[in-house]
Amino acid sequence: MWTTIAAVKSALHKKIRDLELPDVQVLYGDRVDRKRASVWLGATELSDSEPTAFRGGARVRRNEDYIVHVHAEVLGNDVERTERRCIEIVGRIEEALAADPTLGHAVPGVKSVTMSSLRLNTNETDTGPIAHAELGLRVKASLA
Repeated sequence: MWTTIAAVKSALHKKIRDLELPDVQVLYGDRVDRKRASVWLGATELSDSEPTAFRGGARVRRNEDYIVHVHAEVLGNDVERTERRCIEIVGRIEEALAADPTLGHAVPGVKSVTMSSLRLNTNETDTGPIAHAELGLRVKASLA
C-alpha cells in the first residue's frame, strides 16, 4: 500500500455512520444540499512521511503522519443551542476514536487516529445561525 489515506477515510466514514447520530446526515464529502445537521470528511494533509528502514530491492518502510479534517455543520434557531449541538456531534466522534484509536484495526499499519485540533465558527444568517466545526484528526501509520 502506497498510503493509508483513502482506506483511513473510508474507515472513518464507516465509524461515524455507525455512531447513528440522531438527525445527522453523514457524508463522505461535502455537498450543496446538506441537511440541518451534517458531518463530512474534508481535506487531508500529509505532514510527515519518513523512511524507517531500507532494504535492498524492497519497498522502503516508512511512517506516515497526516491530518484528516472532519466537518460538522448545524443550522438552527438559537446561536448557543446551535453551537452546543455542533460541539456535541464532534464530541461524539472524538469519544468514539478515543475508545478505539486504531479504527478496529480496519486499516493495516494504522497506529492511531486522535484529535489534534478543533475549530468552531458560527455565522448568523437571515434563516438562523449556522455553526461549523472542523475537527482535525491526526493519523499515525506505518507502511511496509
